[in-house]
Amino acid sequence: MTKNRNPHENPAFELEQQPYIINTTNGSILTTKLQSIEEEDDDDDEDKNNVGFEKLPEDGHSNGLFILKLRKYIIEIIQKQKTAVIYGLKLIFFIGFLIFFGFAMSDKYGTPAFPIRGNLFRDNSGFAFLFLILFTIFIIAWEKALRHSIERLCQYISLSIKENETWFNIQDSLHRFSWILHFLVFISIAFYVGSTVTRPQNYISLIGIVVLILLGTIGSKYPHRIRWKTVFYSFVIQFLLAAVVIRFEIGFQCFDFLGKEVSKFIHNADAGAIFVFGKTFEEHFFVFKVTSIIIFLGAVINVLYYLGVMQYVIGKIAWFMQKTLNTTAAESMNAAANIFVGMSEAPLMIMPLVPKMTTSELHSVLVGGFATMAGFEMKFFYFLFHTKFLLGSVLATFIFFGVPANHLIAASVMAAPGALGFSKLLLPETHQSKTTWEAMKNTPLP
Repeated sequence: MTKNRNPHENPAFELEQQPYIINTTNGSILTTKLQSIEEEDDDDDEDKNNVGFEKLPEDGHSNGLFILKLRKYIIEIIQKQKTAVIYGLKLIFFIGFLIFFGFAMSDKYGTPAFPIRGNLFRDNSGFAFLFLILFTIFIIAWEKALRHSIERLCQYISLSIKENETWFNIQDSLHRFSWILHFLVFISIAFYVGSTVTRPQNYISLIGIVVLILLGTIGSKYPHRIRWKTVFYSFVIQFLLAAVVIRFEIGFQCFDFLGKEVSKFIHNADAGAIFVFGKTFEEHFFVFKVTSIIIFLGAVINVLYYLGVMQYVIGKIAWFMQKTLNTTAAESMNAAANIFVGMSEAPLMIMPLVPKMTTSELHSVLVGGFATMAGFEMKFFYFLFHTKFLLGSVLATFIFFGVPANHLIAASVMAAPGALGFSKLLLPETHQSKTTWEAMKNTPLP
């Protein structure tokens, strides 16, 4: 055998893939068949790794041999009936979920001996569980049937409009005179503010917004690259969210409920911290408390990425943000997460996307983390005052000092779009992003 390649050989085929040894000198084929990988026994790996050692006699007790044969038999059945096994496991999981759901929604099991109700229905947690189930069912129905029907209807309407020259001219005119729409939005907000504000002192904050925009424009790295549509509608969305949270009681209740549920979910990491470090783990807050939350949330996010849930959520948020603010998936998801979690936990939700992010997107992540009430610096108050009353949400720190809860929640919600707009004002995007909605649709599972 020589290492010279026959010029008549196809380089697409390697010699180790041939079932026979080929003599490259004269092109003759030797009849010695190579042992394929499929024909090798699993026990041969032990022999290859223990070269130079004398092999022990092949004897063993009957129980171990029975386990070995049973394991091989089960593996063989799974390989032959793979589809049936998968459907069987799904059926078992579905039946178990129905049993759990029935117990969780039943009142008579809320006893100390069987405290399902005490765990799930405390502080409306049972409602959150029920809402999550219904929302999941709606998402599945939407993706399996409703979305395709609506897409076909939209395509039919779009084709009908394209065939009509009148509609085409109207669409072209709207595109060319889109600034009129922006002006009408501005006038509507100004009219609403002017008709609802009763104290002239409230207009001082409006002066502050104008000053911040001017300072951001002057200090921008690329002022000629600023996308004013992104900046304008970030403040518009900020205003609308503030109106929903402050002016409408149901809006405040929804965001308050969502914030409490996220806070309780994150604080499940305390159980693991107590198990590992003991009940006094909070004495070393940053080392044991914060690290436990990061590890717990990171594990959950990785599981959700593996199941494809995070790709779906990021994709939907990216679609909405890209249509309204023209921002990308990663920075938009981070801004939304910072409403409820701190700047040390929110980036975990976009962890696989961080290497693909541009400098402008990374800047948006940092600005969003420092801008929200759930920022990492808020936990420093917990470390300083360290009272048992502050074990709930991060916002509980300021509520404890007398700050109204609706103002805090409004500030957290408003900060998300505002941070995006101001970050794009200071450092506009200069490169093509790899985390857009179109790119996220094709993101593989990690």
